[in-house]
Amino acid sequence: MRAAALATLLTLGACTPVPEIPESNRIDVAGFMTRLDEGERTWLMQDVVSLFGSPTQRDSTARQHTLEWYGLALTFSGSRITMLAFTDARHTSPEGLRVGFAATHVLQGLGPPLEEEETRYTYVTENDTRIHVYLEEGRVQRVEWRYETTEE
Repeated sequence: MRAAALATLLTLGACTPVPEIPESNRIDVAGFMTRLDEGERTWLMQDVVSLFGSPTQRDSTARQHTLEWYGLALTFSGSRITMLAFTDARHTSPEGLRVGFAATHVLQGLGPPLEEEETRYTYVTENDTRIHVYLEEGRVQRVEWRYETTEE
């Protein structure tokens, strides 16, 4: 019965199934983020590609390069990672954040934000990393970590 209902919804275009990430491109986001939180923020892009596999999208400007893998984005300034974001429920942060969570779940898990707007909560970690949680209709749509950079 359930399979028939799902097939009907897909046929009518009411929903799109989430594509499975190929096994060769599975990403340990939480483990990588733990390394970033511990200060390991200088990475060569080719080393990240070796770790995560070929990106599904690339975007570059004169000052920044962004690589994306299945709803995970990393932005580099030189060899420093300045931002990590995800927009896909398949990824979970070390704090347990995930796209699709209710705003109340975020507040219970992380406490009150430093800044609160209707569609964004902002937290700051002890390492000066800014965590932005973007909301739509009371649910997490995007989570972004902006890492403090120091000029070398």
